Amino acid sequence: FEAFGYSMETLDEDRKPSNITSAGKEDICSSSRNDRKVLDKIQINHLLPVSPAPKILCYIPTISTEHQGKVREVLDTWGKRCDKLVFLSNATNDDIGAVTVNITEDNWAHLWEKGREGTQFIWETYGNDYDWFLKADLDTYIIMENLKAYLAS
Repeated sequence: FEAFGYSMETLDEDRKPSNITSAGKEDICSSSRNDRKVLDKIQINHLLPVSPAPKILCYIPTISTEHQGKVREVLDTWGKRCDKLVFLSNATNDDIGAVTVNITEDNWAHLWEKGREGTQFIWETYGNDYDWFLKADLDTYIIMENLKAYLAS
């Protein structure tokens, strides 16, 4: 009851609280004092509004050979719960939200460069539109609801 902003105390005629936890439903609903139902006297505690969920942009580096495989797996699972999902790739693909990140070579030797260029692209393009930026990989699984609840707390 209290979790919904209701107090388990009522106010009697002289504004003194009286506990209603031991009374049954029928007693509470049928009780009245001077034609006022006891339920009309339940004190409501106004709660602060719930914080809005933070907006999270997720970005994942990938390569074009993964567009139909692991990228689709992310899209079909946790990726759809991101407020925005961007794949940083060597080839643009609008169907999956992949954008081209210009680097000299797309291989493990240039992973840091791809990360730097990708993060710069994300910030310059979306920097003011989201509260948080999550860099993940194709083998990552995020429970976005838990992350958003944690970030909002």
